[in-house]
Amino acid sequence: MLTSAALTQYFDQLKRADLHVTGDEVWLMANSLTRFGYSRLDVGEYNFYIYRGNVSELIDGTICEPLRSMG
Repeated sequence: MLTSAALTQYFDQLKRADLHVTGDEVWLMANSLTRFGYSRLDVGEYNFYIYRGNVSELIDGTICEPLRSMG
């Protein structure tokens, strides 16, 4: 399961290929092919990624989280 911490750790190194929201889940397909343009593609590493995360969990504690009613 994707966490916001895990995503932000590598987000700047990945090229976002596709983003899809289904119900309360976010699906992100990404690859590290931008690294290939500047150096060599390491075939011993994962170079393609599929992340899935729950919207509520991803926005928890961020400015995107809805305000909770007091009462």
